[in-house]
Amino acid sequence: MNRFLMIVAHYMKRMFRDPKEIALLLVIPIGLILINSLIAGGDFEANTGLYLAGGRILPSFLAPAFLLSFQFFNSFFMFAFLYKDFRSGMRWRLLAAPLPTRTFIFPAFVANWIVSILLGLVYIVITAMFMNVYWGNLFILAAVLVIISLMATIVSCLIFLFTSKYSQANAISYIVSFGLMILSGFMLPLQMFGDNAVIRFLLNYGTPLSIGQNAIISSGALGTIFEGTDIMIGLPGFGPDSGGMERALINLGILAAITLVLGLIAAIVARRRKI
Repeated sequence: MNRFLMIVAHYMKRMFRDPKEIALLLVIPIGLILINSLIAGGDFEANTGLYLAGGRILPSFLAPAFLLSFQFFNSFFMFAFLYKDFRSGMRWRLLAAPLPTRTFIFPAFVANWIVSILLGLVYIVITAMFMNVYWGNLFILAAVLVIISLMATIVSCLIFLFTSKYSQANAISYIVSFGLMILSGFMLPLQMFGDNAVIRFLLNYGTPLSIGQNAIISSGALGTIFEGTDIMIGLPGFGPDSGGMERALINLGILAAITLVLGLIAAIVARRRKI
């Protein structure tokens, strides 16, 4: 256990030695909230006549989207260290150690998971304090953050297992991250392509990001704020029938199931590759 914790601490220290990268992973999503809020029309409350006690409506819908999206970008931050340690000359020094490779790789991904959660917590605190973001039920929020960050870490583990070069992993990571954001409706409103069953499915259950955002939104007053209206803005969670703790718990269960399946796949692949 002491060895495990020491390796976890080692990788966490290495990640925090690059404060510029850490800062970007916080500044970019916060900037995206501001930009998207301005594009959507500025004072949403005044334009719609709807008001939310405890926060502003539009930033409160946008903040979960970028919180969850950047969990995947955060998880890929570890690649630079993993490929230096296990896909370069350093690899032979580690393999010469009287310990299996997983003794080093597993703690590295745990460190990555912890750092992702910490960055998510800092993001939540900043947006709540300075941008009046309403985060709904804190238990649901914490559970979604922990599960999505773990899922992202497992995905990064799978990418690491299936690639041999850092450039390959980096390219795949961007495809995965931006692909999920596009399919979730975070980068462009999917309803511009029509209001049909496929679009509704993508906005509500199509990706882990949309499932997670809907869980957060549905857990509080924000999930029912559009009841009795015909407002449909084209982002996950927006709509006249998008709330309820029951829905939040169902979405939480779906996320946990997806993460469990991905974890089992990663364990099988790692075993077959003798890691």
